[in-house]
Amino acid sequence: MFRGVPLTLEEVESIVPLGDDALIVAARCNMGAFTPPDEQPVPPSKDRMSLVLHRTSAGLRIAHGANVQINPAVQQFDPAKGKPPA
Repeated sequence: MFRGVPLTLEEVESIVPLGDDALIVAARCNMGAFTPPDEQPVPPSKDRMSLVLHRTSAGLRIAHGANVQINPAVQQFDPAKGKPPA
């Protein structure tokens, strides 16, 4: 369902080493519109990805990934950015 859907990296927010052979990466990206199997179109979105990467002889490989759409209406209340506006 994602074949041909544009995905562009907006920003790598953090890279945290996890021992010698793994990294945890948080990144924001822009995802194009797509249609999942239920055939309900999903509009373009900004997403946040969390990835666990591990080193192999061939380079870094994704061991696990999670993707969450960023809701612009509630983004201003992100607790990581401090106290929400009054």
